[in-house]
Amino acid sequence: MKKFVFGFISIFMLFSVCFAYEPVITKQVSGKKDLTAKSVVFISGEPIVMEGTATIKSNDKSGSKSKNTSLSLTSDNGDTLSSQINYTIEATEKSNNQIIENWKVSSFSETLKVGSKTYDLTDYEYTRSDVRDQKPIGDYYAGNISFVKTYTSGNEIVKLVGTGTVYGYNNVWAKNETVRMTYVIQNITNSWSGKASVTVSDTDQKKIRYSENYPSEISFAGSYILTENNISTLKYTSEMPEVYGTKVLDYLTKESDSFKYESFPVQTRLPEYYIKGITGHWGEDAIRKAFSLEFMDEWDNTDTPDTGVTRAEFAKVMYLLMRLDVKDYTDNEVQYKDVSVNNPYYKYIRALTEKGVLVGTGNSRFQPNAIISRAEAITMIINAIGFENRAPEAIPILNFNDANEVPKWAIKYIYMANKIGIVNGNEMGEVMPNKQLTKAEIASICNRLITYLTEEMSEEYIK
Repeated sequence: MKKFVFGFISIFMLFSVCFAYEPVITKQVSGKKDLTAKSVVFISGEPIVMEGTATIKSNDKSGSKSKNTSLSLTSDNGDTLSSQINYTIEATEKSNNQIIENWKVSSFSETLKVGSKTYDLTDYEYTRSDVRDQKPIGDYYAGNISFVKTYTSGNEIVKLVGTGTVYGYNNVWAKNETVRMTYVIQNITNSWSGKASVTVSDTDQKKIRYSENYPSEISFAGSYILTENNISTLKYTSEMPEVYGTKVLDYLTKESDSFKYESFPVQTRLPEYYIKGITGHWGEDAIRKAFSLEFMDEWDNTDTPDTGVTRAEFAKVMYLLMRLDVKDYTDNEVQYKDVSVNNPYYKYIRALTEKGVLVGTGNSRFQPNAIISRAEAITMIINAIGFENRAPEAIPILNFNDANEVPKWAIKYIYMANKIGIVNGNEMGEVMPNKQLTKAEIASICNRLITYLTEEMSEEYIK
């Protein structure tokens, strides 16, 4: 069998970060050490937009991490914010492959100058706790944040009370962090209060498109381009009282706005391979894209787009798609009677079995040479994403005309694949669970998986 020999694409993850506790968005500017940052503050009773620089330093140790942040921001009116806050993060791994991360403030210093007043942060009570779920293709996490900041300006005391949630994921193809905060601003001295809601979202976005070469006198017709950039958005609404000096009026002023930072897009040309016998086939584009993205790499002189894909071959496809490193899976032997260490796909089957993606067919067998069915492939994909337990606990109802043909063990997997749009029925409303899959079909379904990971998953987080 002919193998297209190449290394993994270096999927360049753009530097991105949410502060995750303050209404701040950032972006990395080429050639500059610090991040460009924008924030909105409400301490004076009205939203003040500020922009400047931020630095973030992280230090990871076994079971303990730290994050040191600093901000230097200025508004159009000359108001300023200077902040240095350091956090410690204690991580505890649980038996269910989840990690609990608890954040604490280790030191803080913050000064806000608004008009003629200078507000110093004199007390900062803070807590954040996340649960990070480690799945085969990457991590998902969710957490809660709450804090109370106390500022003083002469005899004036202002408290900022924040509560909110953080959700995110970080996998080999994309990442997102979305923070939704509610703030209550309390001027203790002048007896007024207001509130604000802020959503900050930070997404690494990837898109893949085909570019046809303009000159015809060239050795290849075109190639795919991977475009990567980072998008940070901030949206806020506020309800604040009208304040004149120490006098507070009876009505509230409502304001809202949004801001976005978008990094300069990084474009990478992907390799283009000549693949015999696919021109004009419905799966031509899917196969070309699969080889360019390097999760398919085998094609011999007898192969066609309609050649069946074995269970062992699909193990390799998923291994390449998940960007695993075989060196990380050398200790445990595969416990399948029909997969020996001499099997050319042994290392892929071993890695995917250890990750919990692959399952055998019973009686300690894997049947590596059997053509994979649609139900089997969908099961492995949903295991890889980590959504296998997100289906209803009771047997879910499948809205396909051939739902009665779906094996009982595959129902929840097909349900989840259909829910997130990876698998849909054909023109007759059939999912064809027992159909043996071809190279064209494997390329198509895996490309849909990548589109979901790179473009569609973030929509649920930032809507």
